[in-house]
Amino acid sequence: IELCDSIADRTYKPEPAFCFITEEPVKREIFASPFAHRVVCRLLYNYIAPMFEARMIHDSYSCRVGKGVFVGIRRFEHHLRSCTRNYSQAAYVLKLDLRGYFMSIDRWVLHGVLMRELDANWRKVSGNGRRWCDRLDRGLIDYLIRRYLKSLTACLQWFLQSELHLTLHPDKIVLQPYHYGVAFLGAYVKPYRRYATKSSVERFRRKIRVLEAECRRGELTYVRLLEIRSVLNSYCGHFCHFKAYGMLRTQFGKSPLRKFFDFTDGYGKSVLKKKFIPEGIP
Repeated sequence: IELCDSIADRTYKPEPAFCFITEEPVKREIFASPFAHRVVCRLLYNYIAPMFEARMIHDSYSCRVGKGVFVGIRRFEHHLRSCTRNYSQAAYVLKLDLRGYFMSIDRWVLHGVLMRELDANWRKVSGNGRRWCDRLDRGLIDYLIRRYLKSLTACLQWFLQSELHLTLHPDKIVLQPYHYGVAFLGAYVKPYRRYATKSSVERFRRKIRVLEAECRRGELTYVRLLEIRSVLNSYCGHFCHFKAYGMLRTQFGKSPLRKFFDFTDGYGKSVLKKKFIPEGIP
């Protein structure tokens, strides 16, 4: 309620982000916003996203309803099949990456892009037949965007090259024949099949070794077993999108985890054995 009131009377001020270093999948600096700030960011996103969604190209997959990593991978496979006439002709894949993308966004260029888009569509009819200007509070949008871009100061750098001040990462430019296999969005895509990347498999194995050691040490509480089941199902759900049955069978076939969990056919899901579920819990 206090957060809502502070936005309504325009006294809301984001607290500083805190910084930490993560080692996975690569070493990088992360700036994490306080929880209240994340709520406000989500509010702003939900408020203006429908306007921008109608203008976005099909092949943009991050943070969009009905899109995501695996939809992007399948779409890449579709284009690869099309370019190679179902893998019967030679083709090359050029993969590029931007250096320090999120850390290098010029916040005022971003602000200009947002404002131009809002101005261009403000009096147009939206999906439900009403004009955007009748659905949205422009003053609130302007206020929140400005507040949000002041809060990014600590984690943004000034002016990279080109119109948007961004440069390609020199160590992430790859040109190669398609049949070599292409690492894309956490997958390794080859003709007619896809694999999980080596880094994700190694992280999975490290995590499972820790859980197996915990199972060997002794009895686990029901709450802890539920936490372990969540981890297992997260990995099973991820790897079921890849050609990974052999890897999962090898990992879980004689694992100490079998004392507490069963696995569905294909290792798509783990199930806690009934004898470890307390009475009265369905």
